[in-house]
Amino acid sequence: MNELISIIVPCYNSERFVKKCVDSIIDQTYKNIEILLVNDGSTDSTRTILAEYESKDSRIKIIDKENGGQSDARNKGIDNAKGKYLVFIDSDDYILPCHIETLFNLISKYNCEMGVSPFALVNENECIPFHDREKATERLYNPIECIEEMFYQHQIESTIPTKIYLKELFDNHRFKKGLIFEDLFILPDLMLACKNIAYTSICSYAYIMHDNSTEGSGFSEKKYQSVFEVVNKIDSDTRLKSIKKAVDCRLLSIISRLYFSMPINHPQKNFVWKEMKKRRKGVLFNSRARMKNRLITVLMYLGPRLTTAVYRIIKTR
Repeated sequence: MNELISIIVPCYNSERFVKKCVDSIIDQTYKNIEILLVNDGSTDSTRTILAEYESKDSRIKIIDKENGGQSDARNKGIDNAKGKYLVFIDSDDYILPCHIETLFNLISKYNCEMGVSPFALVNENECIPFHDREKATERLYNPIECIEEMFYQHQIESTIPTKIYLKELFDNHRFKKGLIFEDLFILPDLMLACKNIAYTSICSYAYIMHDNSTEGSGFSEKKYQSVFEVVNKIDSDTRLKSIKKAVDCRLLSIISRLYFSMPINHPQKNFVWKEMKKRRKGVLFNSRARMKNRLITVLMYLGPRLTTAVYRIIKTR
């Protein structure tokens, strides 16, 4: 099998990173790819850089659009993709040469609709740690098992990159424009549309943490609105009732990060605290919950102010 795979890269003012990203895609060992570089209304030299690549590699196509955000750019890429499978890569990240081949072999081996792998969180000048492929592990999940693992933040990452998707999964699903946490918003829907999902422990995706990253940025009203749009959607999804404990763990994690970044005098701070308390007991006594989340629930018994103070001390160490 040598199916065409569409690689979608949203690009917005990415002049610092995009060369490394595109170079890593061009160097893939799996060659039957189309590279869709979605220029999302960049105002720096990104468009010029992309044009240079397009002139040198026939697999590369630039898609220009007005700025609409990452979700909108991803949707534009999906609309233009010709491949049977889709892979998404952020323009400030990069992949190892084996990334696409590893994911394609995985999804072909298990005849499933989605293949997932981990990422390495690195600084701009770091490299992906060495991974011994001979010691790699694989596993086949059903959709609920996979979502449960993702919500517990164990093997499955709640990120759109690091995965390969049968394009048909997006026939009835699109990224929501303007949402910050769009990955967590859409992934349960995509997973539930699968029969099975395959996992490999081989790490070949470098997620670069920098000041402009969603996780690295501070509080904003848009982030507040996005968090609770995600929380409300997941909380009300009756298909996830059987894994409520895992749901509470993931939602406590995302809500608590929002809470600790909020200004002291924010009018909704007390509301967010109450949303954390709703899930506190269930997470505290859940042996599968991450230790970090269980620690937060213990700290919460100190009250809002002391919890915040202790959390900030721990975070800086």
